[in-house]
Amino acid sequence: MVIKMFFFLICDLIRYVHDREFRPDIVRKSSTACEGLCKWVRAIEVYDRVIKIVSPKKEKLAEAEAALAFQMATLNDKRMQLQQVKCLFDVHTKMD
Repeated sequence: MVIKMFFFLICDLIRYVHDREFRPDIVRKSSTACEGLCKWVRAIEVYDRVIKIVSPKKEKLAEAEAALAFQMATLNDKRMQLQQVKCLFDVHTKMD
């Protein structure tokens, strides 16, 4: 629900961001409070664009890290098995 509200808010704000008159330096002439709001609206729009790029990458990173953790566990298990075989080999070679 929050995401839907944010989406509609962004859709409403974008029309202002693309307005050539909606720049902090121009809005400041009317009101310094409006200048702050103008900067905030522009920052929210930039955040929205960035988060749409970063979110899928974060998801892929989490998947890759999970796969890496699984493979590292498998590798460590195989290393332990190899160490056991080496120990057995050493024991047999000392007996001969």
